[in-house]
Amino acid sequence: ITSYLVQRRTPTDKKWEDVAKIEGRLNAEYIDYDLEDEKVYEYRIFAIRFDGIKSKPSKVVSTITKKL
Repeated sequence: ITSYLVQRRTPTDKKWEDVAKIEGRLNAEYIDYDLEDEKVYEYRIFAIRFDGIKSKPSKVVSTITKKL
């Protein structure tokens, strides 16, 4: 594994948006910025091999942002 692709969407969106490509196989941490308050977001991750082939997507993780 050479990198990870992080994708995001809201439950009402059909299309996933690429939000980050994280280089290196040991650092898979990502902090998302500029999100709306009190909104649900879903995320999934792909592992990318040295030859560019992507894995199947991870399990979808859902989160809710807090009100400021």
